[in-house]
Amino acid sequence: MLKSTPHCLRSDTTGLEIRSGAQDLIRQGLVRAREALSGRERNREEVIHQTRVDMKRLRALWYLAQPGLSGNAHAALHDGSRTVARLLGDSRDRQVMHMTLATYVGALPGDVAQRLLAEFPSATGMVVETSLLEQVETGYRQLEAGLRGIAFSGVRRPHIRHALAVSFSKGRRGYRQAGDGKGEALHRWRKWSKALAYQLEWLGLTPGWGRSLKPLGACLGDIHDLDVLVERLQVPAIRVTDRALLEPLLLASRRQQVQQVLGQGRVLYASRHSERRCRRLYRRWLETDGLMP
Repeated sequence: MLKSTPHCLRSDTTGLEIRSGAQDLIRQGLVRAREALSGRERNREEVIHQTRVDMKRLRALWYLAQPGLSGNAHAALHDGSRTVARLLGDSRDRQVMHMTLATYVGALPGDVAQRLLAEFPSATGMVVETSLLEQVETGYRQLEAGLRGIAFSGVRRPHIRHALAVSFSKGRRGYRQAGDGKGEALHRWRKWSKALAYQLEWLGLTPGWGRSLKPLGACLGDIHDLDVLVERLQVPAIRVTDRALLEPLLLASRRQQVQQVLGQGRVLYASRHSERRCRRLYRRWLETDGLMP
């Protein structure tokens, strides 16, 4: 069992459900890390990937709970999940840069392609060090222990509706600010579109418009990966002539993808009534437990 399965939050015991949901996800991650350490699970790369996904799910859950948490409690939760995610950053960057590069070097002369690929060795097939998995296991245990010190009792059902509205409006604001294609604005938009997608998953909600969040997040992620690669190409080890051949391909692809996500955003945020949309989601969530607002 590699992929975690978050259980959908019930709406009748909101604070307890958030704690229980987080504990369950953390326990699944602990089992996965321990199976990798014991050798029962051999796909260590996938263990690392799923751990990163878990941290994104947890951050989305903390945002859902934020209106009912103290500032210190919310900061502690975010710091815990961010610490685990940062452990895995180098492994992720190596894999992404190689995969992104491999997509474009086919259009370059063979000797140029070979030199560039040599500068970005594939993370696929590389051994995930046992020490990294041990740190992941420790990180999960620290998250589990940290939960015991957090008071979720202040989280109420209306806080969920407010949090959904915040995530949606921040995503829409990110879309509007991303019109010039700048990386930081696109990054903020990606952050909040992904947060909303994971929040809908936690609540067991699948609105028609929500199905566009996953492809939107994937496309925004591809743009981010291009930005990471373009930045990495500036190192002295890369020949200026090789960079001059590759960069125009990357930038042309980026411009095309920016136009693509802006088109997706125009459809997703066409409605001016985000609060009404979030109220409908909230009512649907309550109705799953036979409750009405």
